[in-house]
Amino acid sequence: MDWDEDRRAGIAGYALANMDALQNWFFWTWRIGNSTEMGFPTSPMWHYRLGLQEGWMPKDPRSAGGYCGRVLQVGGNQVRARDETVYMGMRTHD
Repeated sequence: MDWDEDRRAGIAGYALANMDALQNWFFWTWRIGNSTEMGFPTSPMWHYRLGLQEGWMPKDPRSAGGYCGRVLQVGGNQVRARDETVYMGMRTHD
């Protein structure tokens, strides 16, 4: 693929955020076949194997854990902080 680094990084970020948000579940197609008219995959962002080769998909999907919190400053349903629990946007003390 002749994508620049910004585009690759953007797709990688989308993939990591998607994997983190869905926690133990995510959907990608291992391989998208070549278009019979174009001669190449027309949906390369969903081609996991190509993403591994080209560097926009994580080699280990477990590395996505916590991505949303680190990069986007948003969490899942429950984030543990010292002696407080943050649940659905409300703080409660243990």
